[in-house]
Amino acid sequence: MTIDAIRRCAGEVLEIRLRIAKPLAYRGGQFVTLIRRDDGLARPYSLASPADAEQLELHVRHYPDGAMSGWLASASPGTELELRGPYGECFYVDDDLDRPLLLVGTGTGLAPLYGIVRDALAAGHRGSITLLHGALRSADLYHRDELAALAAGHENLEVVASALEVEAGVDSVDSTPIDALALDRAALSDHDALRVYVCGAPALVSGLRRRLFIAGVPLRAILADAFLPAAGA
Repeated sequence: MTIDAIRRCAGEVLEIRLRIAKPLAYRGGQFVTLIRRDDGLARPYSLASPADAEQLELHVRHYPDGAMSGWLASASPGTELELRGPYGECFYVDDDLDRPLLLVGTGTGLAPLYGIVRDALAAGHRGSITLLHGALRSADLYHRDELAALAAGHENLEVVASALEVEAGVDSVDSTPIDALALDRAALSDHDALRVYVCGAPALVSGLRRRLFIAGVPLRAILADAFLPAAGA
């Protein structure tokens, strides 16, 4: 497997595209482990690409002193990596095309949700799909143009950006905390039909999962993926 392209997005996020030698059976939202060939350093990353993509797409937060993310930031196209996986149960299932979907993520927790949404749309999902992406600052929100274009092409998809600190001149960013937005959206749906995906910081994932359950959403309908930053990421 080789790096095909690296693009720096907003908020110190890198979009990494990987070319694989043979097809990989996976679902958007699952994760893989990347292994650096020279020393075996390994890190898990969620797949932002849909299941039928020709390239794998990862969203990596760049830590300047990060062993893997710093190396990826300076890597060149053609650099070889090893890959293990996919792993994880956080992905779209087409058991009910009319089911409302609520997807909530912070930071690079957008990556698995982006893959899940595109898998759902490719499957012809008819129910409402609401994607909430949050950050501390509006400058840390990324892929806003891509998400807006996706929503413009699908009437059943709503994308909401949320940040606790909204810089002057920034449009279309809600300052309501993302967990409050998620609970408000969940309250508008049939809890017995709703499926929720929550990805990002462990505190958000565990806290929102508990609050959604208390609000009436069955635990089996809440799929979660907590991002635990590796030491020396």
